[in-house]
Amino acid sequence: MVLVFSAYAEHSTRRLGPAGEHAAPWDRPVWWCAPASVAWTAGLALAALLAHGLRPARLRPLALVPPAVAVAAASLILRLPQDEGPWRPDPAPARQVCDDGVPQVCVTVLDAKPLPQVSAGLAPLNARLKGMPGAPVRWVTGPHGATRPGDVEPPDPWEDSVRGRPTRPDLHLNAAVTWLFSDTCETGALAGPAAERAGVVHLAVTEWPAPTPEDYGPATTGAQPYIDRLRTKSPAEQSAYLTRYLAADSCDPDEVPVP
Repeated sequence: MVLVFSAYAEHSTRRLGPAGEHAAPWDRPVWWCAPASVAWTAGLALAALLAHGLRPARLRPLALVPPAVAVAAASLILRLPQDEGPWRPDPAPARQVCDDGVPQVCVTVLDAKPLPQVSAGLAPLNARLKGMPGAPVRWVTGPHGATRPGDVEPPDPWEDSVRGRPTRPDLHLNAAVTWLFSDTCETGALAGPAAERAGVVHLAVTEWPAPTPEDYGPATTGAQPYIDRLRTKSPAEQSAYLTRYLAADSCDPDEVPVP
């Protein structure tokens, strides 16, 4: 039971539990991790067995060997880096594949088959943001993540998929816009008289290029006047506004420009 519960701990001891999960299909553990895990768990089990089964006094020192092996193996496992643990990208499945669009959409070779669908799903947003400061240069998923200036890591398009084919491109597009325009703000930053208005503007800017599907997400009634105002602007006016919006500090409500 201790091993099972340790898999759900928030610190490095979670790696000692055999019930831990790792979902990234492009990763593989370091070569010594499996033998060390076997030595750790088997050492504990054998120590318990010998402690209850060894009766002659001359054999009792043998009971010290399994726990010593278990402790040595556990110390190796606990020394793994906190952020990545035993997992490293496997060069073959982690290889990056990109389309020829502008901006490019890049995925791992494991997801190369549905790449055209993902690219087509992001095309309306890419067209809307073309040439604007702050627009993505590449959409990148996989273990390499956003490594170049202008890279943006979109939400996982395969969370809503069947047999590797995305089934909700509308939902993925809306999530990508939300992801692109969101920012991590300090606690208490979004406060003050302009905070509510800024929140409505953020929602309007997200809804304008990629409306939230009717069966998902928050109600957008309060943002509708701003959405309508954005839609009625000329392409030049839309581009000018988005340029100001992307250049503003989204965590400062007073800086968020009103359409």
